[in-house]
Amino acid sequence: MAFFPGLSWAPIDDKKAQELHVAEIMAKILGEPWVVTEGEAPDFTVMNGREHFGLEVTQLFTGNASKKGDAKRRAEAMNSAWLHSIKLAYRKAADASLYVSYRGPTSKSIADEILQILLSEDLDSKPSGHWFKKAVGGGLLHVRVGLEVHWLFLGDMNGWASYDNAPLQRAIEKKSIKAAMYWEAESPDDLRLLAFNNPWLNSGKLVITKFDDVRLGEFSKIYILNYPFEVTTIDQHGWTTIPEVVDLSELGAGVTSIPGG
Repeated sequence: MAFFPGLSWAPIDDKKAQELHVAEIMAKILGEPWVVTEGEAPDFTVMNGREHFGLEVTQLFTGNASKKGDAKRRAEAMNSAWLHSIKLAYRKAADASLYVSYRGPTSKSIADEILQILLSEDLDSKPSGHWFKKAVGGGLLHVRVGLEVHWLFLGDMNGWASYDNAPLQRAIEKKSIKAAMYWEAESPDDLRLLAFNNPWLNSGKLVITKFDDVRLGEFSKIYILNYPFEVTTIDQHGWTTIPEVVDLSELGAGVTSIPGG
């Protein structure tokens, strides 16, 4: 299968693909040969050697509100959608793979100006590594050809980290309420939760450092993925963190996924 390229800063149009990608990243860090089957309740079932378990996946955000209710997250989504619309318009007219970052105000006129700048540079003809910066609409546009295909709204990526366990515990409690449904639907040997955050965005700059007091709820094991750097595993015996440098170019070498069941 084609692997999801990573946590997107644009609006997520395939939540299941993102969740699968996160599970694959975590299995890679753990060094475990997971065979992952898509489901709905829970999100996945996993075979890991002789282990068979259900895996629920949830994303963690800073603050008290949910993904849809948090003002910071809504603003990020709007800015990402704005930049993503420029990317889509550009790709209709040109094929160059670009790294694009922008910091500044947003409007339709600024979007139109950025698009015209990109098209006027004839980037399809430029070699990999070609780059330029340009002031646009009171902000700054940075473009590089052929290195990493990201379009980033930098204003949403420079906030302070939040040291707070509350979002994790709320997620465990919320998912535990549905645990009975998960057991009935898939009958796994046990049920586990993967909670991840995207530290590149302000809404995901969550640093969890206290694990001793985390309550497992209805889950036998909690995985906390600080994407894509490290995994902390919590169970009834305690917790461990694996800070491993992961070669993402080999993602999937030890992980097999099976389309939805």
